[in-house]
Amino acid sequence: MQMVWALACTCPPTAFPQAPSTEEIRTIEFKAAYFDKDQNRISNNSLPKTVLLKIRLIPGSTFGEVTSPPIASITARIGETTRLDLEQMRLEIERSATTLTPEATKAGLAIAPRATRIARLGTFVYDPETQKGMTSGFRSGARGEAFNLVYFDRPSKLTGVRSQRGMKGTYSVEVKTAGFHFLKAVQETPTSIRVAASVVPQDIYLGITPFGDMRK
Repeated sequence: MQMVWALACTCPPTAFPQAPSTEEIRTIEFKAAYFDKDQNRISNNSLPKTVLLKIRLIPGSTFGEVTSPPIASITARIGETTRLDLEQMRLEIERSATTLTPEATKAGLAIAPRATRIARLGTFVYDPETQKGMTSGFRSGARGEAFNLVYFDRPSKLTGVRSQRGMKGTYSVEVKTAGFHFLKAVQETPTSIRVAASVVPQDIYLGITPFGDMRK
C-alpha cells in the first residue's frame, strides 16, 4: 500500500532562498497562484484560499495517464510559500520508477543508458471542501516557462522528437546526477517546443487553473 505523507509547511511570503542549480533537488519551495487559460493571474474572492495538492507518479515517462494513488498530499495557501520535501517521497518513487514505457518509446523518446528508470511527479490540485479539480503545473515566475519535475535513477540522456495535436516537442535532456530534476519546456515556434534540463528557478509557482470536476 502506498503511503501519503504530509510534506508541506506554509511560511510567510518571503523571497525564495534556493539558488540556481542543475544538481539534484531535495526540497523545493513554491507559491500557489491562480491563472486563467491565457496565463493571466486571477484574483477572485470566490476561489479557495487554500488548496489540496496531491502528487501522483507517471512511471517510465514524462507524459501519460496517471492511475496510481497519490504518494503525497499537502495543503497550500494561495500566495504563500509552501515547502515540498522530496526526500520524504524518495523511497516510494525509487520503487515506482521504471524504464521507458512502450508508449514513450513509440512516441519517439529514447534514453541512455537504456536501463535508466524515471518517474514524473504529477501535480493534482483540488478544492479541499468540494473536491473539484483544477489543472496545475510548476512554472518559473508569474508568467514564466513551464516545468516538469522528474526523478532519474542515474545520470542519463533523454532525447527524441514527440508530435501530438500539431505540436512538436524536441527532447534534449541531460542529467548528471541521480535524483530529482526540473525539465523545462521552451516555446521555440507556435508549433514547437524544446524540453531540456533546467536550473532550479529562483521563483517557483504552482500555476492553478480552475477547471473540471475531478475527484480524489
